[in-house]
Amino acid sequence: MGRDEDISKEDLLKEAADLRKRTAELERLEQKRKITEDELQKSEEKFRSLVESTDDSIYLVDRNCNYLYMNTKHLSRIGLKSENFLGCKYSDFHSTEESEEFKVKIENIFSTSQSAQYEYKSHRDKRFFLQTISPVKDKDGVTVAATVVSKDITDRRRSEELILQAKQDWENTFDTITDMITVHDKNFNIIRANKAAEKILGL
Repeated sequence: MGRDEDISKEDLLKEAADLRKRTAELERLEQKRKITEDELQKSEEKFRSLVESTDDSIYLVDRNCNYLYMNTKHLSRIGLKSENFLGCKYSDFHSTEESEEFKVKIENIFSTSQSAQYEYKSHRDKRFFLQTISPVKDKDGVTVAATVVSKDITDRRRSEELILQAKQDWENTFDTITDMITVHDKNFNIIRANKAAEKILGL
């Protein structure tokens, strides 16, 4: 009887020790989970802050071009308030032509799972944008949505157009001068000649 009691006490002590060990391990895992959760939340807050503060339009759509998310800039462009985009489609805010073009782009992202970039002019904004569309994949690598980042490049395009126009104006002026004008390289080869020079020199 006394020996059985001693064995029971030993078993109880061992079980108690094992229980304390398991409890300590669970507490350690819980603490680790909280740390990971806190880090994830901080990371998400930084990402959201970055996305919300950017001057680019950023939004998320599914395979059918339904909006899943819009940042503040895009909400402003569309003319919506936060959360009012739920249930909205791309076609609700764009022309039929633009919507069809966008649908093809999204289908391409889902079929290739590769990012793509396009330049386009918005019919609504009358502005130029550089649109980068990237796949959003689940843990199995399957594309489940597409992220769209639209950067306004209107000023750049207008600058390019002004430069092109200035070049064209210079070409026109150069060719309308009645005096012969030629431009030479360091070896005195003619690399540019106006219309008068072409006529006189028979070029």
